[in-house]
Amino acid sequence: MDAMIAYEVVGRDETEAGTPHELRRPSDLLAALADREGEAVEPATALDELETLLPADPACAERQAFRDGNGHAPAPAERAAEAAAGAAAEAPAAARADDPVRMFLRDMGDARPLAREEEIAIAQRIEAGRDAMLAGLCASPTTFAVLAGWREALAAGRTPLRELIELEAAAVELSAAADAAEEGGDGAPQTTLEARLKPETLAALDALLAAHGRLRELRGAARAAELRALGGMVRDLRLRPARIEELAGRVKAAHRRLAALDGRALRLAEAAGIAREAFLRLWDGSEPGAGRLARAAARKGRDAAALRELRAGLAEVRAGIAALEAETGLPAAALRRVHAEVARGEREMRQAKEALTRANLRLVVYLARRLHGRGLALGDLIQEGNIGLMRAVEKFDWRRGFKFATYASWWIRQAMTRAIADQGRTIRIPVHMGETAGQIARARRRAAQVSGREPTPEELAAKLGMPLEKVEAAQRLAREPLSLDAPIAGGEEEDGRIGDLVEDRDAVMPFEAVALAGLREAAGRVLSDLTPREERILRMRFGVGTGAEHTLEEVGRQFGVTRERIRQIEAKALAKLRKSPHGRMLRSFLEG
Repeated sequence: MDAMIAYEVVGRDETEAGTPHELRRPSDLLAALADREGEAVEPATALDELETLLPADPACAERQAFRDGNGHAPAPAERAAEAAAGAAAEAPAAARADDPVRMFLRDMGDARPLAREEEIAIAQRIEAGRDAMLAGLCASPTTFAVLAGWREALAAGRTPLRELIELEAAAVELSAAADAAEEGGDGAPQTTLEARLKPETLAALDALLAAHGRLRELRGAARAAELRALGGMVRDLRLRPARIEELAGRVKAAHRRLAALDGRALRLAEAAGIAREAFLRLWDGSEPGAGRLARAAARKGRDAAALRELRAGLAEVRAGIAALEAETGLPAAALRRVHAEVARGEREMRQAKEALTRANLRLVVYLARRLHGRGLALGDLIQEGNIGLMRAVEKFDWRRGFKFATYASWWIRQAMTRAIADQGRTIRIPVHMGETAGQIARARRRAAQVSGREPTPEELAAKLGMPLEKVEAAQRLAREPLSLDAPIAGGEEEDGRIGDLVEDRDAVMPFEAVALAGLREAAGRVLSDLTPREERILRMRFGVGTGAEHTLEEVGRQFGVTRERIRQIEAKALAKLRKSPHGRMLRSFLEG
C-alpha cells in the first residue's frame, strides 16, 4: 500500500517517463505534485506530506533518496539536523501545528499497514465484542419487550423492514434459497427485497421470542449457553446499528438510574459515618443491604434521630430500586452485571474497530489524492473518506476471503464522490462533465507551464482530441459561482463588495429622483394659485399626493355634489392653470 501511495502521489505518467534517480530528486517530486494538484505547493508542506505518505521504514531506499535528494541515504544524525534546520527555516511552529491536515498526516504515519492474518484477527475481535454485547442484552427482559414491539409494528406495516434490518446483508444471511444472491442483489428493487424478506424476518423474531420464553426455566451453564445462542440469533437478524444502539441505550439508561440511587445511598451512609469501602462491601441495593448499613451506623454510636433519618432515606432509595427492578425485570445486582457485560463487549468492539480504521487511514489519503481538485479541499475529502472507512469497518465480513482494503475502497470512494456531488459546487453539473472539465483543466495547466501563456480552446481541443464545442461547454460549466458578498478584487473588505457594483433595476436613479422632487415642488406652487376647493378636486382627480386617482362620481360624493358639477369645477381650474405664470413651469417637465 505504501508503494502504491507513493506511486500515485508522483503520478503514473511522470513515473513512466523519468529515470529512478530523476524521480527521487525533491524538485521533481514537488513539480509532479504541483502539476497533479493544480495549485501552488509550499516546499515544506509538500515535503512533509510526501514523507508521511512514503513508507515509514527508516531503511526504505525510497524515503532516504527522497530526503537526501541524490539517491544516498544520510546518516540518522544528518537526518535529524536536516529536519531541525528545515523546521527553523519554515513557517512558525504555531501555524504548522494548527493545520489539521498536517496533523492528521503526521499521526497517520504512525499507523502500520496490516497483513491479511492481522485483519482477520481484528475482524474476529469485532465479532467477539459484538457477540458479548448481544449476549448481555439478551439477559435483559427489556430487550425482548422492545423486540416484541418491533415485531408487532413490522407485522402491522407501521415500520418498514429497511428501518429495522440491513436489507442487503439480510438477503444473504436470512434466505436459504439457492437464488437468494441473484434476487437480493444490488439490482433488486428495495420493495421487492422487503416483500421477500419480511416473512423470514417475522419468523426469525417469533423464534427468538419463543426461545426467550424458555430461558426463564434454565439456570447455570445451560442458561449461559442459551444466552449465547440468543445473542447469535439477534446477530443473524442483521439489525441496523441504530437499533442495536437503541437496545443498549435502554440498558445504559436503567443503569444510570440505578447508579444515581446508589450514589444517594452512599451519601446517606457517609453522613452516618460509614466509610466508602465499608459501604461498597455492605450495600447491594437489596433490603438486607439496607439493614446491614443501618446496623453498621448503629455500631458507630449514632443517635436515634440520625438512625431514623438513615433508615428513612434508605427506604426511599429502596423504593426507587424496587420500581426500577419491576420496570426492567431484573434485580439490581443482575442489572449491574448485564450492564458490565454490555459495556465490556461494546468497549472491545470499539477498540478493534479503531485499530482496523487507523491501520487503513493511508488508503483514505491515497483515494483522496485521486479525487482532489473537483470542488472539495483535501482535508474535507479525507474527512468524508474517513466516514466511508468507518462504514466499511461496520460492514466488513472476513469470511468472504478478500482483503479489507479491497472492500473498503468502494465505501471510501462512494463517500467522497457523494460529498463532491453534494458540497463541491453551488450549481451541480453531471459527473461526466465534471471529469471532462478536470481533464481540460489539467491539460491547460500543463500547456501553460510549457508555453508560458494560457492555451486557447482550439489548442486544448486539438491536444485532447475533443470537439471544440465540448471544450467550450466544459469550460463554461467549470466556472465557479461568484459571491455577491465577496470583497472587490485587489481591495480590502471596507472598500466594498461585488454586490455593490451590480445595478438595482428597481431602484430610482439619482437624476430621476431629483427630477421627481422638482416636479412635485413645481406642482405644489402651481396648485397654490387655485382656491382650496379647486386644488383638492384636482389632487383627487389626478392622484397628486393622494396615492390614487378618483372618478368624478367618487369626488362628487366626497363634496356632496353631482359628478357634472365636479367636471365643471375641474375644467375651470385647468383653464386657470393654463393662464397662470406658474403653469409654464410644468411645460419644461413635459418637454424634457
